[in-house]
Amino acid sequence: MRARANINAMLQRVLYDDSACHSLDLEWAQLGDGGAAQLARRLDANTHLHTLRLWSNRIGDEGAAELAGALATNTSLTLLNLSHNAIGDEGAAELAAALGSNTTLATLDLRANKITAAGGALLDKLRETGGAWGSALEHLSWRGGEEDGWWLGQNRMLQCALARHSTAVDDTELHLQQ
Repeated sequence: MRARANINAMLQRVLYDDSACHSLDLEWAQLGDGGAAQLARRLDANTHLHTLRLWSNRIGDEGAAELAGALATNTSLTLLNLSHNAIGDEGAAELAAALGSNTTLATLDLRANKITAAGGALLDKLRETGGAWGSALEHLSWRGGEEDGWWLGQNRMLQCALARHSTAVDDTELHLQQ
């Protein structure tokens, strides 16, 4: 009961656009699609929250679609971690569409969800088209588990950096150096 009261208190801070609330970590809060929808409605007008971590919350395609709607209008969020949820290809498509109009999100983590190669192709296509992402997006990850190459890198800088010089690639992350 106390944990749920703490979650509600945190959500109220987002709702009232608390200027002291820059980061919200709701890992393992069991929000599900309904909780993600409630949070999305509060994100629409929030101008202070920069970091939102929602990994392991049983968020599926419906919750991802609600959050995508909020991303289309939110002007403060720079990092959104949705890893280890139940987001599939439909949710990935909604999020990909929202990235076209969002100009502040720099990092989107979708690792360890139910995104297949088809949904991932939508996300990869955004990377390949260069200017299709919002101007701030630098890091997008959608793969997880034992699949290699989950870190897709930096939008416009990735192609330029790889063309200019080789970078070290380990099993999980591509590091760009300037």
